[in-house]
Amino acid sequence: MNGRIAVIGDKIMVDGFMSIGIKDTFQIDNDKQLKDALDSVIKNNEIALVIIQESLVDRLNQRDRDNIQKSVRPLFIEIPGFNEKEVHTERLRDLILRALGIDISNRYKI
Repeated sequence: MNGRIAVIGDKIMVDGFMSIGIKDTFQIDNDKQLKDALDSVIKNNEIALVIIQESLVDRLNQRDRDNIQKSVRPLFIEIPGFNEKEVHTERLRDLILRALGIDISNRYKI
């Protein structure tokens, strides 16, 4: 996949990805910053992959949530934040199904 990676998350997540060289980062402290960050990465044709903190996705309205979950470019990957232990297995299953075209949940019981 050609293109840049962007990260949308809290300070800990953003700092972590910046430390490994990711430059397109958006530290989110409120809902307006979240909406602005989403608009920015979606409009930027150079961004191919967006890593977004799961708890931020949960704050989105249903339309925006559906849009990022169906997006192919940029592709959004939701990961838990530093203090977020629960992984949303349904979202992970849907992402794998979209990327690979197979449903691994029956095989591996995720």
